[in-house]
Formats: sequence, structure tokens, C-alpha cells
Amino acid sequence: MKNNRWVILIASTIINFCITIIYAWSVFSGPLMELFGWSAAATALTYTIANAVSPVPMIVGGKILNIFGPRKTVLCCAFLFGGGLFLSGFARTVGWLYVTYGICCGVGMAIIYICTISNTIRFFPDKKGFASGILTAGAGMSSIVAAPVAQMLIEARDVLFTFKAFGLVYFAVIVICALFLEKAPDVCDERNGNSGGEMVLSDAGTDGSGEHTTLEMLKSPRFYLLICIYTIGACGGLMVISQTSNMAQEMIHVSAQTAAIGVSLVALGNTVGRILWGTVSDRVGRYNVLPLIFILMAVFLFIFSGSSEGQWLRFVLSLIMIGIAFGGLLSIFPAVTTEIWGAANSGSNYGLMFSGYALGSFIGPRIAVTCRDMTDVPYSAGLIAATCLCVIGALLCLVLRHGIKKI
Repeated sequence: MKNNRWVILIASTIINFCITIIYAWSVFSGPLMELFGWSAAATALTYTIANAVSPVPMIVGGKILNIFGPRKTVLCCAFLFGGGLFLSGFARTVGWLYVTYGICCGVGMAIIYICTISNTIRFFPDKKGFASGILTAGAGMSSIVAAPVAQMLIEARDVLFTFKAFGLVYFAVIVICALFLEKAPDVCDERNGNSGGEMVLSDAGTDGSGEHTTLEMLKSPRFYLLICIYTIGACGGLMVISQTSNMAQEMIHVSAQTAAIGVSLVALGNTVGRILWGTVSDRVGRYNVLPLIFILMAVFLFIFSGSSEGQWLRFVLSLIMIGIAFGGLLSIFPAVTTEIWGAANSGSNYGLMFSGYALGSFIGPRIAVTCRDMTDVPYSAGLIAATCLCVIGALLCLVLRHGIKKI
């Protein structure tokens, strides 16, 4: 049968744009702390929970995707995600927010994300990095638009109204886009001479030589090396992304409105990085790109750590470069997982691989807020720690690259 893979890619990208509103958390955290008097650590735990719950739903979501297909799965999870965001607008305790924003939005986002990523990449066997880059760029674009819009709504009404508005609007958009999704057959073969972006797809099985189950993946040493690399990269990137607004206000003493610009800029860098590194990795290889990403992140985390009052330009340039570097990880790892362990179980396999990202989302922000509360210089110690981790990550990438060459 014929499927227009570009329509599916666009629909999946828009869905990813919606569900990753939760990464604009730093815009919400300040107003919530001010409204309810919650501590920075207690408030940041909401964002941590939303990321930390994702591995199990992703693994399960991969199985659900294979049974019910992306359309039904995404439609069902739209209620979980949109409902969780809407109900966050009724929060009166931080525990309520842990459940609605942390668990409901986190689980809904995780299942939807694994559906859009693993299913759509299978339509692009010839452009895995590019497709992954576009899909994850859609996720990165969310904060560019959502952060200033959310800030305006918060100022015009309040943070609780903003949760309700985003929940309703994004629920509707996800449902509409889900109607365009189709399940990718086991084998996708691009035929010469196709026009209009269409592919001829075959349901014929593969020979199985490149297909591995999640259990088989767990027996591979490469899996553990890759998951360590993913965790380290997530620590550095999410430490900054989750706290950008607070860092801008406390390190260089700008207003909340100006800080929201910083949130959008790091998201812009993140978006550009996903497309850039995904496309480049298609041409020069994933394992050649990964060490460069970590070196770039380490350099600009170190520069970023020294930002102080009046150094807005230094702050912004560092933010953008950190975002560009970090974005590459999110476009490369889905492609790497599919290439090493095959497409048939890519949903479950990448769901497990994504646990490295989830672990980093817990460690990175916690280091940031702990160092903030324990030191006189806001966030600098945490950023230095992240710099050291990224240097270790670069070394591990070189070990991985050397091992792949030997294979």
C-alpha cells in the first residue's frame, strides 16, 4: 500500500510540539513558588517526576503501539496528557501537582512520544537521523512558543488559569493530528521514481538478522555504555533547561519577562541542534558526532557557570550553544537504537534506552537546586559539576567509537 510519510511526519511533529509543553516548566515554577510559598526543591520535584516516570510507560507504550497502532494509542493518551495539564490548574498543594502534572502528564507524554518517534522513523529508513531530528525539533519548538505565551497568560490571569488553557487547547490539537497517523509496516522500501513524498511499503517480514528484542538488548555491553552516555548528557542539558528562568533571574538579575526570553532561546538552540546533528549524523556517522556534542556542551557549561550580573550576552550565547549540543542527543539516540537493535521492537527498546534520559532528568535538576540552596553563588557549583560529567561523557563516546570500529 502507499502512505504519504511526510503527512505522518508533520502530524507526529505537531503532536510532539504539544506534549513537550512540560519542558517549559521553569516558566511555571517561579509563579507557583510565589503563589503558594513552596520551596525551590519541592517545586522542581514536579518536573523531575514528569521525566522520571517516563521509562516504564515508554516500554509499555512500545508494546501497545504494536497491538493497537499509533492512532488509537495517541487518542487515548491525549485524555491522560491534556486532562493532567488541565487538572493542574486546580492545584492547591504540591502533592496534587505531583499527580496531575508529574504523573498524568508525564505518563501521557511518554506513551505518545514513543509512538510518534518509533513509528514515524520506520517510514524513513533512508533518513533516520533527519526524521528523528525533525520529530524531536517539534518537541524543542514547544518551549520557544509556549514560554512567552505562558508568561503572558500568567501575567494577564495567573499560573493556574494558564495550566487549564494549555490543557484544553493541546488536547484538541493532539486529537486532530492523531487522525492522520498510520502504523508503519515492518519493512519500508523506498522506490525510485516516487513523487509527492510517497513510499511503497511492504508488510513482508525481515530476515531477523538485525532485529533484537528488549531482552537481547539488555545482554549487550553497548546498551549499558550508551545508557550511561545518555544519562550524563541529560544531566547537563536538563540542569540548564529546567532552571533557565530561575538562573537568569538569580545569576544575572533580570526580570521574569526577560528570563522567559532565555527559556525560548535555549529551546531555539535545542531545536536547531536536533535537526542539525540528526542530519549531520546521517552523513558522517552517529559515533563521530557524539564526542563533539559532549565537548561542545562541556565548554559552554563552563562558560555559562561564570555568568554574573550584567553579562546577558554571555549568558544567552552559552544558553544557545548548550541547547544546540543537547538537542543532538535527542535526535541521535532514537536513530542509534533503531540501527543497532532493529525497527521491529524499536518502541520498547528506545523506551528502555530513554530511562537514561529520565535518570539524567532526576539527577541534573536536583544537583542544580541543591547547589543553589547550599552555596552563596547561585547554580555555579552545579554547572561546574555538569561540566565535569560532560568531559567524562566525551571520553565514554570515544570508547564507544573505538569499540564500534573494532566491530
